[in-house]
Parts: sequence; structure tokens; C-alpha cells
Amino acid sequence: VDTLDRLQQEMPRTRVTLLIGADQAVSFHKWRSAERLLGHVRVLLREPCVDEATFRGALRTTGAWSDVQVSEWAAKLVPLAAPLH
Repeated sequence: VDTLDRLQQEMPRTRVTLLIGADQAVSFHKWRSAERLLGHVRVLLREPCVDEATFRGALRTTGAWSDVQVSEWAAKLVPLAAPLH
């Protein structure tokens, strides 16, 4: 969160984005200042969350996110035309 804040201050006209894998997104509620970071996050599907339904289910299983927040997370998914390597 400190790095993102600093980058945003240095580049105020630039949208700063944190790209994370779906596996990290599932444990995101454990991150410091997770709620503040959420506005900067975009998510790539990867094992074990290979589709939106699995991703939503994994988020619900944590008990950390409301149904509205789970939908907000799903809206952050970045579709890729090619697999990650």
C-alpha cells in the first residue's frame, strides 16, 4: 500500500494498478490495508481458480467478503487471450 501511495503521488494523472493472481486475491483479506488497495487491484485467473465461478466460490469460502464484494472482485478479472507461463 505504501508503494502504491507513493507511485500515485509521483504520477497523479496515472492510474496505478496492482495485478495479482486469483490465488493471491483469495487471501487478499490478510494483506495490510486490503480495503484501501482494492480500488487498485486487477485479477488474473490462474490455478486453482481457473474460471469465474471457482474464483467466486474461493472468495466466499474465506468468509471475509460479502456477496456484493465478491461481485466487485469478479468485476476485477482481466481476461487473457493466451495462457500465463
